[in-house]
Amino acid sequence: MNDEIYFTDQNYHTLNKLTFNGSSFDMSLVAGVSNQNKNNWDNIPRNFDEPAFGHQPGYVTADPENNRLFVNTGYWDWNWDQMGRMYVVDFDSSTVTEMTELREIVQAAAGGYWPEFSKPSLDSSGSLYVPITNFD
Repeated sequence: MNDEIYFTDQNYHTLNKLTFNGSSFDMSLVAGVSNQNKNNWDNIPRNFDEPAFGHQPGYVTADPENNRLFVNTGYWDWNWDQMGRMYVVDFDSSTVTEMTELREIVQAAAGGYWPEFSKPSLDSSGSLYVPITNFD
């Protein structure tokens, strides 16, 4: 997105980017603080320069039309809590916000079971799809 490559560092709880400088790539921190995670139980948007993600941010999905990224958290073999978190990285406001409502709506519809999200995707009209890996 924006001619840059975005990726997460699960061990350091950050979102980073690679920018081509003409001969090689420069890496820079986009959001989060190295070695500091933040569970957003209060659902308050976090600025890019403060701890912004829960444990181990994972998949990154670009939404270039809205100048944002979607990031989930957790390793593929983790269970309920960390895999059930999805974040919006908004470049217009320079904030990271957990999509708490998404988890709560799915949990309520599933009779109280916590969802485990996988890699989100966007269709050609911009609708967000989030696979749930632990429901039959």
